[in-house]
Amino acid sequence: FFQAEDGIRDHCVTGVQTCALPISKTNPAYLGDLAGALNNLGVSYSELGRRQEALAPTEEAVKTYRELAKTNPAYLGDLASALNNLGLRYSNLGRRQEALAPTEEAVKTYRELAKTNPAYLGDLARALNNLGMHYSNLGRRQEALAPTEEAVKTYRELAKTNPAYLGDLAGALNNLGMHYSNLGRRQEALSSTEEAVKTYRELAKTNPAYLSDLAGALNNLGVSYSELGRQIGRAHV
Repeated sequence: FFQAEDGIRDHCVTGVQTCALPISKTNPAYLGDLAGALNNLGVSYSELGRRQEALAPTEEAVKTYRELAKTNPAYLGDLASALNNLGLRYSNLGRRQEALAPTEEAVKTYRELAKTNPAYLGDLARALNNLGMHYSNLGRRQEALAPTEEAVKTYRELAKTNPAYLGDLAGALNNLGMHYSNLGRRQEALSSTEEAVKTYRELAKTNPAYLSDLAGALNNLGVSYSELGRQIGRAHV
């Protein structure tokens, strides 16, 4: 599963053409606001299932943030956010190869930012988790493992002091289990998926929004048990 998209909340989210765009044409100081509104517009289209329409504003957001970041590094975090979203847009359209480059760039950018500002660690973990999924979707199973393991490690550290990251940790653990399974590492797949189930179960006790995630992890856990049983059975033949 891919993890949450980044969006900057702004009153221009659904009014890019009527709000930010005309202003930015006469005053470049509003270009950052335009890029934020474009990024959010892509998120809104995507959430409505309008995947093709979500692409163009996200591409424009990336282009605008990239230009702004050339002279103002304060926009690098926003650029990384838009890049991560762009990877999701391409993936949602089945353009899996194109999804890889922006997500790799997002990871690289967040990693640099997190070196001096730990506030970016959660964003880095999210991009790493998504990168693992992009690699997996391309059949690059071995390459999918390292970024997902790093995502789990990072989320685990963050969740120690901030329980808000527990859902993200469970999602990354669930993905890690799938990646291990794809590599035939059944026992490791089981351990990760069991922890994902346990974490989702606790979260779902007080927040039913996690029930569908719990169901997905439980399904994967059943697959893991089945695959491990078949592996043990073959060993005794």
